[in-house]
Amino acid sequence: MVNPQIVHLLFQYYPQLELPKFVTNLKSVSSRRLRAEFPVQINKTYFKAV
Repeated sequence: MVNPQIVHLLFQYYPQLELPKFVTNLKSVSSRRLRAEFPVQINKTYFKAV
């Protein structure tokens, strides 16, 4: 069964680049772009009325 909410990435990076910093940067940028491109869908999912 394939889960449509999972993304697998394959990338190359220089050994001088610290992997934790790269992952943090990737998560920050992707989150910002997704929130900018899909604000309605994000708000429906994460900001539900209590």
